[in-house]
Amino acid sequence: NPHYQQYYLNKLQREFAATDPKHLPTGALGLFLDNISESWGDIEDYNNGAPPHEFADKAAYQNGMASFLRAINNEFPDIQIWGNMTSLSTNEENFVSFKPFLDGAMIEGAFLNWDGDPRSVSQVESGNETADAWGKDLLYVVQGDSSNTYHKYTFGLYLLMVNADAYFFFSDQSSYSNFYKITDYQLALGKPLGSREKIAEGVWRRRFANGLVRVNLNTHTTTIVLNP
Repeated sequence: NPHYQQYYLNKLQREFAATDPKHLPTGALGLFLDNISESWGDIEDYNNGAPPHEFADKAAYQNGMASFLRAINNEFPDIQIWGNMTSLSTNEENFVSFKPFLDGAMIEGAFLNWDGDPRSVSQVESGNETADAWGKDLLYVVQGDSSNTYHKYTFGLYLLMVNADAYFFFSDQSSYSNFYKITDYQLALGKPLGSREKIAEGVWRRRFANGLVRVNLNTHTTTIVLNP
């Protein structure tokens, strides 16, 4: 809807102008869109299982969302635009039509299911391939809490993927103010020496300047070894 697009752009202009102290401070550098669903199944779920009346099918939705993102990108070419790509890590749908207009994406349910249980080997490997294809900044948000036994496992999965353009956050969707840490965050692995490599079924390794990371997707474990 071009009228709604213009309404939204006008609201953003007001926020970034910072003429009202109740709004964003001068110098805001980015916009985060929560959510950007690339999955048509998600869209139907939000509408009690039926297609929304605005869009007849998946193609119509993707075209409409791409048009919306293009309008924001054209109006604000100098700001970072990120989105919560709700299905990126499970590779449910194709995000290609949205990618040109975004600088980064958040994967809110990275590596684990929303209840904190691990995904299957094939799901994790497929999700990692999708993240590779994304090729832009990523924020991996893993759902867990202080008692979750998969914290180190998912941190290892992140280390398999990380370059200069990736971030990791382990928390609980009920309260993202909780920031859970493990001592492995402090390990000085240094820069990665290459991409991850598969060394057995469901087992991956990546070498760093000061050590290596090995992740077993079958046992949901991570081993981090520092060079002597």
